[in-house]
Amino acid sequence: MQASSDESRVLVVYTGGTIGMLVGNEGFVPEPFFLTESLRKESRFHDPNDDSLFSRATSVQNFRTWHSRSASASASGTSTPTRPPSPASTTPPLPAAAPPSEPPLPTLLVRSSRPIAQPPEYIGTGKHLSWKINPDCWEAHLPSLITPKVKLVHGTAREKRIRYAILEWQPLLDSSNMEYSDWIRIATEIELNYSNFDAFVILHGTDTMGYTSSALSFLLEDLGKTVIITGAQIPLSQLRNDAVDNLLGALTVAGQFIIPECCLYFNHTLFRGNRVTKSSSYDLDAFSSPNFPPLVNVGIDIVVNWNQVLRPKSQKKFRAHK
Repeated sequence: MQASSDESRVLVVYTGGTIGMLVGNEGFVPEPFFLTESLRKESRFHDPNDDSLFSRATSVQNFRTWHSRSASASASGTSTPTRPPSPASTTPPLPAAAPPSEPPLPTLLVRSSRPIAQPPEYIGTGKHLSWKINPDCWEAHLPSLITPKVKLVHGTAREKRIRYAILEWQPLLDSSNMEYSDWIRIATEIELNYSNFDAFVILHGTDTMGYTSSALSFLLEDLGKTVIITGAQIPLSQLRNDAVDNLLGALTVAGQFIIPECCLYFNHTLFRGNRVTKSSSYDLDAFSSPNFPPLVNVGIDIVVNWNQVLRPKSQKKFRAHK
């Protein structure tokens, strides 16, 4: 699909980790496609009609108009009761009309160094989501999600939406099982999709997230786009979690700013990828950068420390070392 000037495109590479897990018999376990389906149903992560509370509460008047329209639509859908059939009648009641099916989501072309995982609706149908274009590359048109409009700075008029696709690995990996070959694979995924996306978010388990962010900072040479690694201590499936803030924060920074580094985002803070370490397995403030200040602090405003952000010193073409 054509890119829009008020949208940015982000590829989310979902390698695994706690962020998309469910509760199993022995603790949290990964569940294929749970994360994607959950985000699709959350209006803060997917607002295709630009008609959620988050889109319409930009002013009191906008909210009142949206609320009145929603209330009218709700009332019109329930104001005409159905008449029960007469006890003497032998005519069966008409079946209820099926709810309208959701229109298909717009897609984004995504490439991968491995066959792209088939979502549940494709299994057993004979349809194939991805196709091989050369010995080392597969392509697929993945359904895209889109956020509500996001303000760059509190009180300003500038707004932008973030359209993103989720490239899910199969199988999903626990971060303790991450190896050097997986770092190469992540770098390759970014290289294959570099020209089609504005930024990249890598979803990863927290135990080795710092090692991966450091490795990628050296594997990705002459980087001109934002690459952010994030995850969660508590998965999205739990009522109280840090997954929402971490993923939404990473998407917002990636989609709104050009910070051409490999970074790690956690607990409202963006760190340089090779200057961060995991400092706690129990706190939501799990990462720290003892010897280098944060690149971004996300509070009421998103404050970028531009003096610390690396900038390309030449016009060399990006490449991933493999």
